[in-house]
Amino acid sequence: MFGTRYWSYPRLVAHRASGTLAPENTLRGFALAESLGCRMVEVDAMLTRDGVLILSHDEQLGRAIEGEGCVGDRTYLEMSRLDAGVRFGPDYRGERVCRLDRAIEWSIEHDIAMNIEIKPCTGEDVRTARELAAMVTRYYDGDRAPLPLISSFSLESLRQMQMLAPRFPRGILFERLPDDWEQLARSLDVVAVHPNYREITPDMVLRAHANGWGVMCYTVDDAKTASKLLAMGVDAVCTNRMDLLQPIVVG
Repeated sequence: MFGTRYWSYPRLVAHRASGTLAPENTLRGFALAESLGCRMVEVDAMLTRDGVLILSHDEQLGRAIEGEGCVGDRTYLEMSRLDAGVRFGPDYRGERVCRLDRAIEWSIEHDIAMNIEIKPCTGEDVRTARELAAMVTRYYDGDRAPLPLISSFSLESLRQMQMLAPRFPRGILFERLPDDWEQLARSLDVVAVHPNYREITPDMVLRAHANGWGVMCYTVDDAKTASKLLAMGVDAVCTNRMDLLQPIVVG
C-alpha cells in the first residue's frame, strides 16, 4: 500500500536501509530491501572530519563499522578504508562505508524513496544540516520527485533545514513524547512525526492527524505489533524485518 491521506510515501520503511538482514546503511543493504519489495529506505547521515556526509548510525566505530574512535575524528579517506560489512558476517567482508551522495544516486536510479535522518556527531548539528541542505538542493533541482523526507532528533538540525532548504519535507523524531511535542512539530513546520512505537496511542495519532501530520513509528519488527499500530491509524512503519512486515503493511 502506498501512502495515506497524511503520508505521501510508501508505508513500509527499511530501517537503516537493510534492518537486521544485511549490513546497515550499505548499498548491499539497499539492494536487499528492494528485492523484498520495500520502496522506501531510512538512512543515517553523519559528517566526517573533512565535511563529507557518509552513512553511519553510530558516532563511535566498532559495532557496525570496523575500527575505533569517532567518525567525526576521521577523514573520508580514512573512513573509506574501513569495512562496513564484516561485523555483520564474513560473507559481507569488504563492504565499504557508503557516501550519502552515492546513496541518493542509487535511490534516484532505482526509484526508491528516502528518509534521510540527520545523525550529527556531538556538536555538529548545524554543520551537518548545512552540508545536507546543500547536497539535497543540488540533487533535487527543478521538479525531481519524490523529495527525500528529512528527519532528526536534533531540533537545531531541523531548524537549519527549515531555514536553508524549506521545500524539503521534515519529520521530527521522538524517543519519548514530551508534553510540548505538538508545539515543537508546529514550530518546525513538519509533515510527519516519528515516535518510538511504544509512545503511540490512538489519541496521539488523532492529534497528529488533526494537525495534518503523518505518523511513522519506529522500530517495529513483529507482525502482531505492526497490525495493532496500523489499527490505531499509524501511517507508516519503520522496520528491521521487511521480510516479516511486508505482507502486513503492504498487503
